[in-house]
Amino acid sequence: MRFIISSLLDGCNFDFAKYKKAAFFISSTLLVVTFVLLKTKGLSFGIDFTGGIVLEVYSEEGIDITQLRGDFSKNQNLPTASIHYLEDQRHLMIKVRSQDFQDGLTKMKSFLKPYNFRYDKIDCVGPQISKSLIYRSGVAIVFSVLAMFVYLFFRFTPAFALSGVLTTLHDITLLICLYSAYELEFNTSSVAAVLAIVGYSINDSVVIFDKLRENIGIKNIAKRINVSVNTTLSRTILTSVTTMLAIAPVIFLSSGDIQVFSFIILAGIAIGTYSSIFIAAPLALLGNDVHEVNHENS
Repeated sequence: MRFIISSLLDGCNFDFAKYKKAAFFISSTLLVVTFVLLKTKGLSFGIDFTGGIVLEVYSEEGIDITQLRGDFSKNQNLPTASIHYLEDQRHLMIKVRSQDFQDGLTKMKSFLKPYNFRYDKIDCVGPQISKSLIYRSGVAIVFSVLAMFVYLFFRFTPAFALSGVLTTLHDITLLICLYSAYELEFNTSSVAAVLAIVGYSINDSVVIFDKLRENIGIKNIAKRINVSVNTTLSRTILTSVTTMLAIAPVIFLSSGDIQVFSFIILAGIAIGTYSSIFIAAPLALLGNDVHEVNHENS
């Protein structure tokens, strides 16, 4: 794999700068779509953030998850449930939003009685715990972005730091777009996925920023972008492809939260690779030029 990618991309001379306006337009459009989706559909928060009941059940005969979901949707006395297989088709996880745990659990057990399930685990997440998780998750994401800004600020220039943060926020927003568009459950695993992509995205950007700084002698912005990105392209693509190949089987072989987590990581890597090549580098040099012009005028 490494030999194939290296032989194809080493010494290449793609004109990435030529497509920076198109990339900005595509990204701007996707960001607008994200905000429209959040306004119209919102996010489907998991019970980690809303509070509710989690049941892990087992059936010796196996469980027809499609039929069970249909039975749930037909019952007007039950809240909307998220139902997924665990290890196999005999193990199931059922999540329902409910603030009245005793009443909700009683209704659930009454509904599930004909299925003769064995209850392996019953968890309840209260409103105070869910509020605390929302706060801590938000703090974790904000802190990680600020930490990246400080790191880039001292390693490079303020313009590079701002570019890195804007690119990271761009990636986070597009990941949220996927959650809203596909109505995926946003829970604590989602926060972990977002934080992982923040690190992955900024790492790709740092590699390109290093080359942009090395090529400071090239005054033509378009040429500087192309030389810097082409020099690192083989490494960037190789890292992304090998990671995606490792994650892809998990998407097809798993279900539930693990499947969603893997899908978001894979999508995030693709988005981060795109943004580091087409967004981060042009933004960094654009901001750097504006900073230098203002500095000269002052």
